[in-house]
Amino acid sequence: MLWADYALVATIASFAAIIVLVKVGADLGLSLFAGALMLSVLLATPKTPAMLLSTLTDVRTLYLMLMSFSVSLFAVVYEASGVVKELGVGLAKALRSPAAAIMLVPAIVGLLPVAGGALMSAPIVGGVGGPAGLGPAELVFANVWFRHILFLSYPLSQVMIATSAMTGEPVDAIAGIQAPILAFAAIVGYLMIRGKLRGAGSAAGLKGLEVRVPLRYSLTPLALAVALALTLRYVVGLFGMPAGVLASIPAILAAMRRSGLGGSVTGVLGRSLRSGRVWGITATAYAIMFLQHAMVGSGASRAIATAISSVRAPPELLCIAIPATIAFLTSSPLSSVVLTIPMIPGVSSNPSLVSLVYVSALITYIGSPTHLCLVYTSKYFGPDSMAKSYRYLVPATVVTLAFAIAYLTLTPVGRLLG
Repeated sequence: MLWADYALVATIASFAAIIVLVKVGADLGLSLFAGALMLSVLLATPKTPAMLLSTLTDVRTLYLMLMSFSVSLFAVVYEASGVVKELGVGLAKALRSPAAAIMLVPAIVGLLPVAGGALMSAPIVGGVGGPAGLGPAELVFANVWFRHILFLSYPLSQVMIATSAMTGEPVDAIAGIQAPILAFAAIVGYLMIRGKLRGAGSAAGLKGLEVRVPLRYSLTPLALAVALALTLRYVVGLFGMPAGVLASIPAILAAMRRSGLGGSVTGVLGRSLRSGRVWGITATAYAIMFLQHAMVGSGASRAIATAISSVRAPPELLCIAIPATIAFLTSSPLSSVVLTIPMIPGVSSNPSLVSLVYVSALITYIGSPTHLCLVYTSKYFGPDSMAKSYRYLVPATVVTLAFAIAYLTLTPVGRLLG
């Protein structure tokens, strides 16, 4: 067997191991690290210790780890304090519109990177959408769809941060490129449920929500985190982003203390710092970059590039099919993006292809049958609601992907980006 053939087989085996590990419920960070280590040992055993060290000292790794730590700590504090739940309730009351509440509450609450976290917004969506005429299938679709599409342009998304670190494309540039896709996805989602909405009974759903924290308090930490992160990025450089997110955490604690929510500030902060989610997400950041170093250092990326070029498939097709397949199988847009970007030559130098990979992974992942948010939301709204929700999820996914492909490849914007 030629070395190139052996390298290709070893790479496929390593990627398959990652997918299987994620599929059986193993931690994503451990799965990525195990696959990267397997690849490194199979193809470049003597170089493995050096690659482990060079990954840790890589500026991109340090940025990704610090950013992952700051965002996950912010999210855990937001959740543990109870302020984010109040944000969802406050938005629903302030909007005075069932449709707007159904769309925005899952989106805002969904900014927290919590596995199966759609359960946090499901009671609010049900309380507002049920009296407004939505059945279980529509409620499942609305809660899951609107929870996730905001990540198309949310600059503090872990998937977007990882994509930026791996490609060198700034997070605000990715978010800006994908803003029209987000707007289109929101319109599609609204059109899917509009026919079921009715005015009667909607006021009752809104009146049943009790606000304990004024919206100006609960919304301030999130707005401050995004504003500080993006501002400091341009003032002090890349590491200004995690500094901006960390600097906004006191605003959460201030909102909790000022509003009289249960628990102490030191208790919430201490529990958050000890949270396994925070350190697990941080460790996953290292695993992501180690996989990239292993791909390059072992020669696997060259073997894959050679194999892909021999297929002669358009890169746009590969940037759609590969991440979509991995995301659907693993229920993880992060693993999909991390595995795809090193696999396809020329992605990092083409913003249009970067967005194609990102959008394909994210949109396809939403409807994966093992997606925890979809599973938990369906359990909340009834046993038959998941199967019936696909009558909305499938067309919404297909139409949104079709628009994204056309926008990123056929329009003047897409051609300019490419």
